[in-house]
Amino acid sequence: MAGYNEIKGLRVKYLSADPANAENGQVWYNSTTGTLRVLGIATGAWSSGSNVITQRLNGSASGIQTAAVYAGGNAPPYSTATEEYNGTGFEVGGNMIDSRDPYAGFGTLTDTVTAGGYDGSNKAES
Repeated sequence: MAGYNEIKGLRVKYLSADPANAENGQVWYNSTTGTLRVLGIATGAWSSGSNVITQRLNGSASGIQTAAVYAGGNAPPYSTATEEYNGTGFEVGGNMIDSRDPYAGFGTLTDTVTAGGYDGSNKAES
């Protein structure tokens, strides 16, 4: 893996304090706080869509941006719900046979596999 100085052509500066006039994209190591710092990397969503219908965590997600599925999870209790995303919003899908979380998921909207999970004990089911 290439280091920063090989990619950018510069070594990371070691400074005892954050510079007052740092430029966008500047990287430095603050030796006082012991942290690697960068100016100009913003946080935020790349895009946003609608919320899922039922709030829950640890569900399985698979598909593409305009055709996806979110399945299972923990609301609590464990959920069998599936929701299908069409690029703008979610619709209720069919329920799964078993409820548990967290799942691993892969596939497309119409051909999805959910595997693993926990419902009081570890699961090896798909």
